[in-house]
Amino acid sequence: MLALIIQVTVFAHLVWLGLYMLNRAGGDRALQAASGASLLMAAALAVTTIGERGTGGRLDVGPEILAALGIPFFASGVAILRRRVRQSGEALLPDLVRSYDYSFLISVVFAGQVVLAMATGPGATTTMLWLLHGVLVASIATQVFLARVQGLLDRIAFANIPRLRQERAELREVENLLPRVNMTDPLTMDADEFAHLTRRALGHYGDLTKLATSPLTNLPEVHRRLARRGVEPTTLERARELKVILAEAIDRLRPRAGEEYGTTDEWRYYNALYYPYVVGMRPYSRRAAHSFDDPAHDEILAWFRTYVPERTLYNWQNAAAALVAENLREQEVAATTPGEPAHAVAG
Repeated sequence: MLALIIQVTVFAHLVWLGLYMLNRAGGDRALQAASGASLLMAAALAVTTIGERGTGGRLDVGPEILAALGIPFFASGVAILRRRVRQSGEALLPDLVRSYDYSFLISVVFAGQVVLAMATGPGATTTMLWLLHGVLVASIATQVFLARVQGLLDRIAFANIPRLRQERAELREVENLLPRVNMTDPLTMDADEFAHLTRRALGHYGDLTKLATSPLTNLPEVHRRLARRGVEPTTLERARELKVILAEAIDRLRPRAGEEYGTTDEWRYYNALYYPYVVGMRPYSRRAAHSFDDPAHDEILAWFRTYVPERTLYNWQNAAAALVAENLREQEVAATTPGEPAHAVAG
């Protein structure tokens, strides 16, 4: 029974890690791949455990070997997760510990009953082993995707009360967001890390939830603006103010030539940030349906598709983000040094 408990424990950890990485992956392909690998390893361990213990036979690769391999596999998955989340600028530990603790407690409550039934009843039969692994997966998945499960249940329970459903969704969004918010002071970072986080914040310009996890929401300028307006510096309010600051920084890249728009070299950095992020233009997406009221936007879209390769746009965005990051840091220095105006950046 002890060996079985160890194998099932390793299985549960692999399932939790795989589902947790999947939940945090978003569009991160590295995390998606790591999640798939963890879940496949868990599935292989479950099949061998049930196949060998349920039938009493011996397999070429037994569950003991897979369980032993699962431990370093789990550790490497955590390392990948830590690296990718750090690169994203989000916090990891509070959300990780919360998810792990909740999953552990729920699994013990429900799967523990199955283990107790096995110990006092029929033993490790094939049916009981399938039940044990199924209960573990269901318990962990329910916790990891709790917000989505609650959203689905709300759609059923409050189908005729859309306002209540929306308000509950907003509260859940804030609740799930808080453990991921990175409270690091961005001004303590070196220039390269600050520029990297600025680039990611610009990429999340249209997604307030992801933008709210950026350390840039802790910029002193964000708090100064909210204080002047008399607004409580909540997570979402700081994200909204950061969005305004980023929009202003992008606008400072706009050439002061008098034209409303342009496609010459001096416009490249402004165009590279303003249209994809502020306007929401996706010039290289075949599935994106663009419908603009401004004819200039149609002209810019045609310019992107005809004259600007996707890789070139990516390089322009990196360069433009570095200029925005430099300007943000200069503004913070100017705010603490009276009589020293921040330098405007231009394309």
